[in-house]
Amino acid sequence: MPRHSIANPEYQSDLVDRGVRLLAETPKAYLLEPCAGQGPRAWFPRSQAELGEAHRDGNYTLTAPEWLFRNKGWL
Repeated sequence: MPRHSIANPEYQSDLVDRGVRLLAETPKAYLLEPCAGQGPRAWFPRSQAELGEAHRDGNYTLTAPEWLFRNKGWL
């Protein structure tokens, strides 16, 4: 679901945040699975996704375009 900018309510971003578990990583991609179980394990390219800092539970927040989550079967 697109997010609205507080500074400009007319602007809609196609970025989506999801809780994920990091299973593996390479210099070019992350192998992830969703925390909520909404999709299969999938590789996300670092060039298209941003992995936040680890949470206390060891999980992460992944920010990526909505189309990429759809492509991976997560939406």
